Amino acid sequence: MRCHVCIVQITLPRGSRMSYGHPSPASFSPSPPPINSDSVFFSSPTVRPEGGKNISSARSAGSSAMAVELSVKAAVGQPDTLGDCPFSQRVLLTLEEKKVAYEMKLVDLKDKPEWFLRISPEGKVPVFNGGDGKWIADSDVITQVIEEKYPTPSLVTPPEYASVGSKIFSSFVTFVKSKDPNDGSENALLNELQALEEHLKAHGPFINGQNVSAVDLSLAPKLFHLQVALEHFKGWKIPENLTNVHAYTKALFSRESFEKTKPAKEHLIAGWEPKVNA
Repeated sequence: MRCHVCIVQITLPRGSRMSYGHPSPASFSPSPPPINSDSVFFSSPTVRPEGGKNISSARSAGSSAMAVELSVKAAVGQPDTLGDCPFSQRVLLTLEEKKVAYEMKLVDLKDKPEWFLRISPEGKVPVFNGGDGKWIADSDVITQVIEEKYPTPSLVTPPEYASVGSKIFSSFVTFVKSKDPNDGSENALLNELQALEEHLKAHGPFINGQNVSAVDLSLAPKLFHLQVALEHFKGWKIPENLTNVHAYTKALFSRESFEKTKPAKEHLIAGWEPKVNA
């Protein structure tokens, strides 16, 4: 069976600025967190997919060689198109916000190529190579590494805000997959969104005030999945009275970094359809 791979590079003008990993609190601390069993480092020679499509990317028009590589999920049924993994998008957002030049490799998770399984034996995305030959799995660890290597602009989230919104995605997943309208999953999600509303009311417009930080870049893809999937599969929308949440999602989704890295709605829906209809 042929492996579907696409190497994508995006030309970033100067000054402009996805199986899934598991959700976890998105925060950075001044010192690196201990590496857990889900964090995987692989040292390997440069692995290039055969027969892939190459599109150049650079920090500026004068850039040439690319050092930073990121393997992410391709869209379901369209291996040459960016897919719907929120954990992959989180890393892409981090790179975009820091204006780091990178090479993006699209991986068809239905037909994983051998080169990908060599750098990610568990077959998970995202997988990151910062140019030192080490492939790193787990978006928590990847974004920490990026923060340390490229500290400006800082995306560090204060420890006291590290868990804000951390249960929203798991609550959404339970609700969107629920077949029982009386199982309490909707109320559980509403409670999490209400908690986010209260935090933003007191500390907004972003989780850490005026500036975007790591926790926002983790929440943004998850909230996008929530909005698109719940409206499509359940005709459900975030209540209008959660005005700060609405302002927050609008601000995040309108950022240039998000526009460049978001999946098309039809690909997001295609990604969720087998899970919802299982």
